[in-house]
Amino acid sequence: MFSDQESGKRNGTRCAPSTDSGDQARAHALDRSGPLINREPLADKKATASELPDVEKSSMYLVEEERSEKSYELFEKSLARGLPGLCATRVYPEILRKRYDFGDCAMLWLSNAGKEDSIRPRDLERLSLLLEQFISTRKGVVLVDGIEYLITNNDFVTVLRLIQSLRDQIAMNLAIMIISLNPSTLGFQELNLLEREMDSILRMCSPTTHGQQDFQGR
Repeated sequence: MFSDQESGKRNGTRCAPSTDSGDQARAHALDRSGPLINREPLADKKATASELPDVEKSSMYLVEEERSEKSYELFEKSLARGLPGLCATRVYPEILRKRYDFGDCAMLWLSNAGKEDSIRPRDLERLSLLLEQFISTRKGVVLVDGIEYLITNNDFVTVLRLIQSLRDQIAMNLAIMIISLNPSTLGFQELNLLEREMDSILRMCSPTTHGQQDFQGR
């Protein structure tokens, strides 16, 4: 699947302020779990690539944003450090290669198009196998953009189990994973479960209300 070139912490506060005492207690419990990347969401101030954190090995990063721009910039910054990369994305790979300097990093297109190097969203077994193969052999940085797409084609619990499995592989193999997510697409409990699997959370989205809709019920 990959050529030689290609195959080579949970923190912060929720984007939306909460006045509910139960929500505040849960948020306080999350705050004690690790160091903060960003306590305030960057809504009016756009972070440049130089302001994005340097990712660390054996770590999972969740980038909460309305559009997957900062995730790709963080991934691009990591590749510039010489780390081998793999990008699993909902965006057609050639569009990304024109927009960002990804070099020869491997790309997996999450799509039902049936093209080469594409993976159907319901084929989580194959996706897991390819990601784990890259993580164990190349020990590089993986970007996953399309978690919402995977959930709509499967279900939240199934996708969460995939992330939990990948987290173990990331830790053991000194690799890095960046996950892009629009947090408004998940309910409070689902977002909380996902955040608990992360080592660091970078909140880039505008303040919004979470938990108004349950993602699985849409």
